[in-house]
Amino acid sequence: MDTIDYDKLFQHYRRKIKNLQIHNKKLLITFSGVTASGKSTVAKFLAKKTNGLYLSADDLRTTVLELWPNTKVDELQETITKFGPTIQNRLINYPNKLHILDTNIDTHSVKYPFW
Repeated sequence: MDTIDYDKLFQHYRRKIKNLQIHNKKLLITFSGVTASGKSTVAKFLAKKTNGLYLSADDLRTTVLELWPNTKVDELQETITKFGPTIQNRLINYPNKLHILDTNIDTHSVKYPFW
C-alpha cells in the first residue's frame, strides 16, 4: 500500500460531511453497536434534526478505499485506527461543534477502537 497522506484523506472525507458551516455548541454524541442494529439510521436522523455533523466509520472506510483502492483489510483498519481520532481535532476550526459519531462494534473495532 502507498503511504497514506492524512491531509489528503481528511480533505476527501470532509467533502462527505454536511453542515460544517452551521453554528452548533460543542457536544459529542456517539452511536456504537453491532452491525444492523439501527445505529446509522438513528444517528443520521439525529444529525438531520440537529444540523449536527454526521461522522461515520463506514464513510471513512469508503473514503480510504476511494483514494487507495488496493488497500488490504488489515491496512485499512490500521489507517482508520490512526486517523479516526484526529478527525474531531481537524474539524475544531469549523463552526459546527455538534459531532455525531457512528461506528460499529466488531472484532476490528474492539481490537482497534475508532474515535
